[in-house]
Amino acid sequence: MSQFIKDNWFKLSIAVAVLFIGVSVGYYLVFFIPNNEKSKVERADYKEQQKIQEQQEREFQQEQKARTNATLLQQCLSNAVKAYNENWKTNCIDVAQKTEKANTDWNKKCLSDRQINYNDCLARYGAVLGTSSCQEFLKIGNCDATFGTVDYSADCSLPKTRADSLDEQLKDAKNECYKLYPQ
Repeated sequence: MSQFIKDNWFKLSIAVAVLFIGVSVGYYLVFFIPNNEKSKVERADYKEQQKIQEQQEREFQQEQKARTNATLLQQCLSNAVKAYNENWKTNCIDVAQKTEKANTDWNKKCLSDRQINYNDCLARYGAVLGTSSCQEFLKIGNCDATFGTVDYSADCSLPKTRADSLDEQLKDAKNECYKLYPQ
């Protein structure tokens, strides 16, 4: 056998080389390419799953942000209305105090001087009392009935300029809420 190997070593080397190449090509075709393709498919599937997860996460975060914004918007609007109501109440008290002082002063003048006219009423107390109180006085002609009552309630009727100013402040506060927390 050793003589056979010595005589045919070149042929045996070529046969072993061909066998080795055949096994290598077979391995490549049977195992490597399918596994490589399988890996590519798995990587593509994994990337697709990642994209889907990222999209779901973005959607979840957007929904969560929208819910949070909606809650914050409602809180902001509620705070704006509370501030409006407090401002209205404070203005009612302020107007009532000024009206009471003016009524007291005017009632004293009214009682001491029965020669009051509409223009004098407007000139001295129109800004506080408003034109309706002066008109009321002239209709009734009674000092106590015209200048005797003051409304200290939190939902009083305010002079138009004050009420308009408070309404404008509420509108601005609400608009600011909508800017801060868009829907």
